[in-house]
Amino acid sequence: MHKSNSTYFLDLDVSRMHHLSSLMRLGMHKVHFQSEPREKDEGKFHVALGGVTCTFKKEIKPYQGFEVWTRVLSWDKKWLYVVCHIVKRGAVKPKSYTLQPWKKGAKPRESGGDDKGVNGLDKGGKAPHPAIIAVSVAKYVFKRGRKTIPPEEALRAAELLPPKPESDLKSPQTPPETPIVEGSAPENAIVGVVSNLVPDAQVRRPSLEVNLAGWSWDNVEAERLKGMDVAQHMGGIDKALDAWTGDERAALGEF
Repeated sequence: MHKSNSTYFLDLDVSRMHHLSSLMRLGMHKVHFQSEPREKDEGKFHVALGGVTCTFKKEIKPYQGFEVWTRVLSWDKKWLYVVCHIVKRGAVKPKSYTLQPWKKGAKPRESGGDDKGVNGLDKGGKAPHPAIIAVSVAKYVFKRGRKTIPPEEALRAAELLPPKPESDLKSPQTPPETPIVEGSAPENAIVGVVSNLVPDAQVRRPSLEVNLAGWSWDNVEAERLKGMDVAQHMGGIDKALDAWTGDERAALGEF
């Protein structure tokens, strides 16, 4: 007996949206209220889930504790990719909690310890962390009506990116698997609608102080491209749309 695989997606959805709302609150407000003039019928700003995939590595037994670790993996011209790792509870403890500064973090490890990176790999980058139970990648699109808001624009509005060099005028490259099609986000996949935001004077930014010291645009771009090595494969799933033949000749049954 173990946790049903279908229930993982609810836990993942809650974790992703809490993560995105914490990071993007300021950016969503700016994009919604402070962007260029809009047409009356342009529509409201919202975030839509465009796809999700999950790989199960181990089972979760009854009453077994687990945690969901969520972070931004990468982005291109259209999609923001978010990765979640479901891990055994207490396997890793952060050194600090940005939004919960009152919580005690882990004590610094002594030199020579078996340090695991934030990507769940050891120093050699070969063996996955043994605490990983499942891993999931999801892609989100920012929309204002039918208009797509590039993730980089939203991240910059949230003050989560360092200055971009003037010489680098190119936007993030979009892999062939993830073409930009205006209005293509599934309408039934809306997971968050920013429609009742308070006036700008009353908005309070979350207590999230982003320390960009030592992070240049080159650092950010290197991390984005590294994440795209994983994220770009999500586009291949779209090719499965052609796998449905719609064959009307016979079926096993209707259940």
